[in-house]
Amino acid sequence: MQDNSKRHAYIMMVHNEWRILRLILDILDDERNDFFIHIDRKVKDEEIPYELTDVLKKSGVYMIPRMDVTWGGDSQIFCVMGLLKAASSGHYKYYHFISGVDMPLMSADRIFSFFYEHEGANFFEYHNPLNSDMDRIRYYYFCQNKIGKGLDNETLFFQKIKGWLLKIQKALQINRLSNESITFYKGEAWFSITDEMAQYFVSSEKRIRKLFTGTWCGDEMCWNTIALNGPYADSVKNDCLRYIDWEAGDPYVFCKKDYLRILNSGKLFARKFSDSTDSEIVDMIYEKVTGRKAEEISNE
Repeated sequence: MQDNSKRHAYIMMVHNEWRILRLILDILDDERNDFFIHIDRKVKDEEIPYELTDVLKKSGVYMIPRMDVTWGGDSQIFCVMGLLKAASSGHYKYYHFISGVDMPLMSADRIFSFFYEHEGANFFEYHNPLNSDMDRIRYYYFCQNKIGKGLDNETLFFQKIKGWLLKIQKALQINRLSNESITFYKGEAWFSITDEMAQYFVSSEKRIRKLFTGTWCGDEMCWNTIALNGPYADSVKNDCLRYIDWEAGDPYVFCKKDYLRILNSGKLFARKFSDSTDSEIVDMIYEKVTGRKAEEISNE
């Protein structure tokens, strides 16, 4: 069995932006890294322009069973749990949860150096939730995995059901958290964690399902809450190491004009990016980090 005690695992959720994903994988391709990737079930096989296993030359890549993941639904949480269960069986030094639109701002070697200097630390972003945030998890959202961000006739129908059920629960003063004594936190869903934390998350699956099944955008409250109420809370740093702009967007999709502020952020990753919005900023970051032209990779 391979010794992964000094290696890192990247767990990734992917559903589009295949060129950007290829550049991300090329930046992070290193014999000390492995990748555990989930591609949304809604993506048709013919929409994927290449074999992910062919892109990585040095790292291992493992695909987990595909499921239908919906924005805001508890499917987000269960997908991450599936990725963690697959990766944590290898007992890696660190686990990094990113998406296929999160550009690394440093080389794989520099990322390794960062975590060598901060060994044992777990990186989340968190703050105390507002009362409106708590509404996301104190009530049951039975239809959330059928809604997402959609506004077509079908999703509008489920949105109406969601609204009616929410009104009924408030009238009946339903509170699924009434018997819970833990402190809840809200923040980014993305994280970089140690093997100890990853093993703790997996061992807490039953607890996580009890607290967050049927929640709305519960992924923004799940992992940091479990971490900060667990045995490794003292190791948590309030920084997810991702540069994300929520003031200019939901979140904002970076453009060429943002290049300097992205590089000056001091973060390890930035999100998010889209070729349909601005492909040039993606190429600029890739070339800055690797010293190579992005088109050399994109055209392979």
